[in-house]
Amino acid sequence: MTGYKVEYFMLPQDAEKADEKLNITVASGSEYDILKLRPYQYYRLVKQGALQDLDVYIAKSGQTMSQVIKPLSWEVAKYNGKTYAVPLSNERPNIANSIAIRKDFLDQAGLAVPTTLDEFTAVLRALKKAYPDKIPMTGPGRVDQQMFLNVFVPVIGGAFGIYNEWTDVNGTLVHYMQMPSFKNYLAYMSVLYKEGLIDIDWPINTLAGCNEKFVSGKAVMDPYHYNDATANFTALKGNFPNVELAYVNALKGSDGEGVRIERKINYFICVPKSSPNAEHAVRFMDTMLKYENFEFLTLGKEGVHFTKQGNSFEPIMPIFNEERFWSYWYLMGIDEYRYPDMWLARIKKDPYQYANFEAINRNLAQVGHLDVTGFAPTIEAVANNQQALRKMVDDFTVRVLVGTESINNFDAFVERWRKSGGDDMVNQMNAWYQNFIKTNGKVTL
Repeated sequence: MTGYKVEYFMLPQDAEKADEKLNITVASGSEYDILKLRPYQYYRLVKQGALQDLDVYIAKSGQTMSQVIKPLSWEVAKYNGKTYAVPLSNERPNIANSIAIRKDFLDQAGLAVPTTLDEFTAVLRALKKAYPDKIPMTGPGRVDQQMFLNVFVPVIGGAFGIYNEWTDVNGTLVHYMQMPSFKNYLAYMSVLYKEGLIDIDWPINTLAGCNEKFVSGKAVMDPYHYNDATANFTALKGNFPNVELAYVNALKGSDGEGVRIERKINYFICVPKSSPNAEHAVRFMDTMLKYENFEFLTLGKEGVHFTKQGNSFEPIMPIFNEERFWSYWYLMGIDEYRYPDMWLARIKKDPYQYANFEAINRNLAQVGHLDVTGFAPTIEAVANNQQALRKMVDDFTVRVLVGTESINNFDAFVERWRKSGGDDMVNQMNAWYQNFIKTNGKVTL
């Protein structure tokens, strides 16, 4: 298909060991011709001068990739005006988070799926009264991967206008710790905890523990990621054959409504300085992106692995899983115009997962809020301070949640956060952002 025989090698799964192996590999001048790098790995190596400028080779042998990868993605792959990578963006802007609710419990109590924060609070209180032996809502289980806070539930946070770690406020990036509504969010969650409306084990729950409480019928609600849907609903059906689920993906509050979505680069595909085959590497990647090849490599053979009607792709099971389950990991860039529809076939291979995904993404345009920092490079102040600050914030917010710290100490804590590196992060993020929007404009769907 491509005319090249290719050998693939994997880095260790452990992130620290993977970085160590990558550094040794690059420093030793190994014979690898292509490196598939996470963004932080790419920015580190390109600053070290360890990667080849690909502009000449893309101009000569990259006609297809130049057409199917969007201009903004190419712009992000540049360093000092030169292209050192083929960007591989995320599959499509998606809503990933929701709150799953046992609809049968709602129906028996005469309750409707809440759409506002006030309705949500009322439903929690009604559930506690109707089912005193149940946990109205368990959580967090899967700690939100944007805020990295035990106390943060994306669907609830949206009602307070907190969608992302950083928010564009009149052209300036504001961290959620600087937003007055985050204090209100934290106070609200502490009320839920005090009233027994959320799991008393919230601070120590694990994902497995939350799932067990939900699928065993001990909890009525569970903050959900669509990747959790398959295992959870299968277990629920096993325990309660007639079970029905409903999903909340947005709650309207006085400060906002909606949840986070993102556009970003997942990987940068690069050629190390030591490779003598840069032109062949680009030609190989370009061939993979040609129309028929990309469809085959991604989904398989039409009529065997999938069916197609217009822009809709349906997997043929079980052969799709058997022969194309891991195909994503071999991609060297995607057709950014076609792949969003093609990728849905991967979700459709499991009806429970797709039902959850489709339900929470049905009104994406109305309730989705784009993470404007999705294309940010490694920011020095963020890299140096983020981990310690996240731990500091997580500890403080958990103490407020359980009542061992007063919400009245919030403003003083924010000052400590600022002096501990928060201000440095804000300043450097905004320096990048102002330059980014000057060059590219604001990111949109």
